[in-house]
Amino acid sequence: MTSVIRIGICDDDALVRRLLANTISHAADMEVVAVCDTGEDAVALDEPIDLWLMDLRLPGMSGRRVSEILTKRVPKPKVLLLTAFGDDRVADTLEAGASGYLLKDSRPENLIAAIRAVAAGFSVSTVEAMRSALGAAAATRQVQLPDDLDPLDRRIVHEILRGAAYGEIAQLVNMSESGLKKRVSALMRRMGVKSRPELMAHLQQPRNR
Repeated sequence: MTSVIRIGICDDDALVRRLLANTISHAADMEVVAVCDTGEDAVALDEPIDLWLMDLRLPGMSGRRVSEILTKRVPKPKVLLLTAFGDDRVADTLEAGASGYLLKDSRPENLIAAIRAVAAGFSVSTVEAMRSALGAAAATRQVQLPDDLDPLDRRIVHEILRGAAYGEIAQLVNMSESGLKKRVSALMRRMGVKSRPELMAHLQQPRNR
């Protein structure tokens, strides 16, 4: 018997809450067990929840802070952060324990796939969300790449920051997709991160010279 993913929704927009709940209602392996409109209400709930769909920008307690609190609990729920626009705090949200970052207007099938992936222990993000977020970050600070990157790694990093898919990057640098992924994995290990969203966030952090 397939276990059901117990989901909490926290968003201050009633329409968004309804749309999310309606999307989830069509998935046989998911159930919405809690709905709230503030981070304070989410923190106060004692309902067993496997995964929270959390608005990044909430009135009062922010989605980042709520994520930080919830993911320190035992058992630890997963958190998938949602935003309606670009935001330059990707690094903060990932460091706060969130497992993903999606735009609120993501297609229903993409949202369902993201929930299943996060529930299974993966970190996820749509390319559109990262492009939007990193576009906002670029307006406030300039990316400084690590000094020891060779020309190929610099080209790969540039394309990752642009939000390009692995297949597209592999063609641009004349590598197989599997070879590219191995190279990116090595780059992640060097920088102490475990996922592409974390790598992108790490590269966006300002560095002291």
